Amino acid sequence: MEDLRKEFAELKKKVEAVEKKDTWDKVKIITGILLPLAIVYVGQTFSSSQIAAENRSNEKIAVLQTDLADKQFEYQKQISSINSKVGQVGLVANFFDALLSEDPVRKKLAIKAVLIALKEEGPELVKIVEESDNTREIKTFAKATLDTRREELVEQLFSDEKADRINAYNDIVSGWKNDAEMVKEIVAYGKSHPSNKDGVYNSLITLSQMNKKVLSPYKEEIISFSESTERNGTNTKKKALLLRSRIEE
Repeated sequence: MEDLRKEFAELKKKVEAVEKKDTWDKVKIITGILLPLAIVYVGQTFSSSQIAAENRSNEKIAVLQTDLADKQFEYQKQISSINSKVGQVGLVANFFDALLSEDPVRKKLAIKAVLIALKEEGPELVKIVEESDNTREIKTFAKATLDTRREELVEQLFSDEKADRINAYNDIVSGWKNDAEMVKEIVAYGKSHPSNKDGVYNSLITLSQMNKKVLSPYKEEIISFSESTERNGTNTKKKALLLRSRIEE
């Protein structure tokens, strides 16, 4: 406290001394006081400007790095997709031999394997076998295999395990979105399991991704089913409305 009093007293003396000076002396004294302050201010302002500029530069660099990383990720994803397609072509070629074989045992094994190994092309290939094979035995087997796989995927769509539901959704959207029987199976299973809220929600999303042409024959059933699901909550109602808008557009 004593130190503060002394500093105040000295400051007061300086002010009084300034007041006694003439105008020119006051200007010199004030200039002497203000000049160092001005230098400090300019230095701080320049330093702040530099920091701001560096920050803006760093932000731009960060944005560019993020953009580059995104592009690299997208590029790698495209490469992976191409590699996957190339691998699929090889698998399709191998399965063709078996599917065209005269050996019924070999052909049946190929029919089962192709549905699992070829997510996108498998269902269509087996459908072709069902419709075009020369023997009733293989036709019947192909149809039964398709029916069984549909049932498995729909049951998986209503699984208690989230990972199973996601896998089922991906498989259906990849290889079965043009399959009218899959639409029928999903709607029927959904109606018979209304208390399975996750499954019902997933069924609405899956149906929304199906080809509109295969939805149209079951328009009334889909509308009825979707309306019955709305009581499950706001999110489910949104998906139900989205599904109806898709088949009514």
